[in-house]
Amino acid sequence: MSKTWETSKKLTFLVNPFSVFENELEQMKSGEKLNLCALLLVTIFNNNYDNGLLTADIDSCDRNTLDNVLEECGETRGTSRKLIKDRLDTMIGVYLMFEVNSYRFANERLFEMTFTFMAKTFLKCVISHCSVSMLCDKFGLECLDEGRQHYQFFVPSDLEIYFFERLLKEANDNNFLDIFDCKQMHDEHYRTKFLAFCKTFDSNEICRIMQLSYFGIDILHLVSKRGYISFALFCFEKDVDINKYDDLGMTPLHTACKYENEQLVNLLLNAGASVKFVQIKRFYCIVCSMYVWQCTCCETSVGE
Repeated sequence: MSKTWETSKKLTFLVNPFSVFENELEQMKSGEKLNLCALLLVTIFNNNYDNGLLTADIDSCDRNTLDNVLEECGETRGTSRKLIKDRLDTMIGVYLMFEVNSYRFANERLFEMTFTFMAKTFLKCVISHCSVSMLCDKFGLECLDEGRQHYQFFVPSDLEIYFFERLLKEANDNNFLDIFDCKQMHDEHYRTKFLAFCKTFDSNEICRIMQLSYFGIDILHLVSKRGYISFALFCFEKDVDINKYDDLGMTPLHTACKYENEQLVNLLLNAGASVKFVQIKRFYCIVCSMYVWQCTCCETSVGE
């Protein structure tokens, strides 16, 4: 009988591995809470939990994340990091591996199954502490995906403002493209909701975000590439420099021409954008924007 039960358990795992693994996590939730806490930390840190966060001095932000995770799992805030490290170490070879001084799940499938459980069980904690790049990659808005076809994880309506606020507060030069050029942003309904929130958000924070850039590409360059008219108008309202060059020597007008966004070209010209030279390495390119669909570049070599 014992052999039959073991065989049945293995078959159940093969047919539906998530249900078996979910049951193990549920058992941790009611029993080995510190084990669950340890796995939640690895999940929140995008499957790469640095051992230094358990052994070295940490800042108030990392301490707050740790305490919030402990509390979510039913443990005491301020629990010794050594205890957490001990639990992580006991799960190496079972759920986890340890490499390059970091804890990771034994394989990507285990990570995805754990993330699915954690996102369902500790949704607000996940939204609060996962990297914004990870949130933008994995989460859609529940209200915009009736068929549940595009995303596996959803932000319910009562957490939308909290979600958007988290994205904007933590926007920086390294992640703002993940936020403003994520796959959700291609959905006009998502853009409308996001822009509506931006208009109500702290004006000083919005001014800070408008100055962010990645290799010189700022938000106006991005919306000029994508053709987002409403976002471009919002940038104009915030006095974004419409003639700013990116690191390749392109202005938003040049970008709009390159991607044949006629409406944005006209919008930029009417807003006072200059038809400047495109400063690309050893060449100057004059952009002809009178007829955007036949936009051409006249190149003359410099110094030759």
